[in-house]
Amino acid sequence: MGRDAALAPAYDIVNTTAYIKEDSLALSLDGSKSLFASRLGIIALAQVCDVVKPRQRLQKLIAAVQASLRDNAEFASDAPGVFEAIEYSLSLYSQSFS
Repeated sequence: MGRDAALAPAYDIVNTTAYIKEDSLALSLDGSKSLFASRLGIIALAQVCDVVKPRQRLQKLIAAVQASLRDNAEFASDAPGVFEAIEYSLSLYSQSFS
């Protein structure tokens, strides 16, 4: 531990997986650019920040993103492939927290 944390600007979180199928994160998270490998870093960060039940909270966030995709389905055609890429990544990511 002992490292300072900083939030990335919003322009660093653009989803490119709709256009580059096997793309990784632009910035490393806990030393990894793999979204799936970084899940352990997210849990570790949650523990350092005293987040109660981080896995359950992540599952709620995943469910909220899935609900948002459903609620905004009419916009899917405005960004071809983006909704599908997010859904695919969410399904893989959520499996790592089940």
